[in-house]
Amino acid sequence: VSGGWGVGLPTGGAGVAVAAVAAVAAQVTSGGGKARGIALGAAGTLFVIRAMGDVQGAGDVQRAGLSWLSPFGWARLSRAWTGDRWWVLLLFVAWAVVFAGIAYGLSARRDLAAGLLPDRPGPAAGAPGLRGRVALAWRSQRGALIAWTCGCGLVGLLLGGAAKGAAGQLSGMFAGADALFTFSLLVLSQAVSAYAVSAALRPRSEEEAGLAELLLATAPDRTRWASAHLLFAVAGPVVMLTAAGACMGLAYGLSTGDVGGQVVSLTGSALEWLPAVWVMAGLAMALLGLLPRAVAAAWALLAGFLLIELAFEFGQVSDVVLGLSPFSHVPRTLLGAPFSVTPLVSLALVAALLAAAGLAGIRRRDIG
Repeated sequence: VSGGWGVGLPTGGAGVAVAAVAAVAAQVTSGGGKARGIALGAAGTLFVIRAMGDVQGAGDVQRAGLSWLSPFGWARLSRAWTGDRWWVLLLFVAWAVVFAGIAYGLSARRDLAAGLLPDRPGPAAGAPGLRGRVALAWRSQRGALIAWTCGCGLVGLLLGGAAKGAAGQLSGMFAGADALFTFSLLVLSQAVSAYAVSAALRPRSEEEAGLAELLLATAPDRTRWASAHLLFAVAGPVVMLTAAGACMGLAYGLSTGDVGGQVVSLTGSALEWLPAVWVMAGLAMALLGLLPRAVAAAWALLAGFLLIELAFEFGQVSDVVLGLSPFSHVPRTLLGAPFSVTPLVSLALVAALLAAAGLAGIRRRDIG
């Protein structure tokens, strides 16, 4: 029982820690989109710090110095069932109190419905580069796309650089560099899916802000409007996973003396996860077109798939339940599984059908 509490409380504490950061972001920015971006970026940074600490410690919590800098690292350093460090829970409490206090202090200093960081007024006339649906979509999506791509590349470099030294020290499901890369690419693909869902749901944000009606009043072509954002939900993950795989292969290749071979191998392995990511984008677009008031279900589905993958690793669900997750159908070629085009094509077709259904729904439903 004590071990169960030792796992549950720190795991929940990590969520509370990120929520506390999000509370500060909500006071600094004037819109939910910017606040979510800051919070997700902070969560990703904290997760990378924890990952670097895990690699540094290679299973030895005494040497995982960087993990002490991240709430995600504290969850593991609580040592449930192997020592039960209850005092680690005080770190979560202190983190939450500090950031909640900052958020409360900032709330008293800002104007209602405004953030501390003022929005810059745009120019009176649009630049020539903003003509067209794709150009407008690029203007609203480029910041997230660039940030996510740089983040994926950085994570790839860190993992690739540490893989050779860590592979021999890790055991269990992480034994060997190929197993470490497979697990890392699974996590990265799930993280990139969050970007894909966000990009596909961007039209909903424009609807809620009242911008969609203004845009469609000039040239009422709903399909092209939504398709422009869907383009980034499809192409963005290609860029991000390519950056992650190439940087991973570059760093690992430099340590093994096989840069060319590792870059090609790991980039190809990273891109194998694309169809699963596209399914998530397709689900988001389908909800946007058919059930616009239930678009939050796209995030719930992504979280559900993550839980299924985790539960399967602990032997809590069967292969049938695991099959509900699109990520489970990607062949693990780095682990020796034969490469098969069939599941990847099947996932891509499912994604295309879902996206087509969503675009058809957008063409028929009310906007606003």
